[in-house]
Amino acid sequence: NRHIARAYLAASDPEISKRTWQDAMEAHVRTKKGECRHRWETAIKDPAFDLLRKVLIFETQPDLFLRVLDKGTVATNVFLRRLHNFAVDLGWLPWPVIPKRQWPAVRFGEKRAIRLDEHLSILAAERNPERRAFYELCWHLGGSQGDIAHLSGEDVDWEQGVISYRRQKTSTVAMLHIGDELAAILR
Repeated sequence: NRHIARAYLAASDPEISKRTWQDAMEAHVRTKKGECRHRWETAIKDPAFDLLRKVLIFETQPDLFLRVLDKGTVATNVFLRRLHNFAVDLGWLPWPVIPKRQWPAVRFGEKRAIRLDEHLSILAAERNPERRAFYELCWHLGGSQGDIAHLSGEDVDWEQGVISYRRQKTSTVAMLHIGDELAAILR
């Protein structure tokens, strides 16, 4: 059946018998812009994808995908799904390699904030005073590095002793009282 399908598909897409997963990765990256493109450029360098790069898309077997997923990380699972869907959507794969319900679940690790001892260890290792102050701001304001990097003078109300900013990820407003320790860092 595979040979019959290949003959029919080759009539409409002569590249089907030559296209590899590396070709799909590069094509998918070209559809992206900015940060999203950068994420994809980084993702396709994943060593787990080395098992897949030179394999013809049309000849991919599910056990190969499962080996890639076993070798990879959570990100491998996420990006392989997207790459697979890209190939299916473009008609480069006539049917899914792994049906949607059969993909292993994406299981993210536990997320937590850093502890005080970890923060102090980072500060002790940092020799750049500007970066050290930046890390202190992140710690005291509880913001992500991106949130704190986007702070401006308008975000600080010295008369009221308040600093406020909009969190980029959630769009919620963080409003904090400026204590003595934080005031020393800000000045």
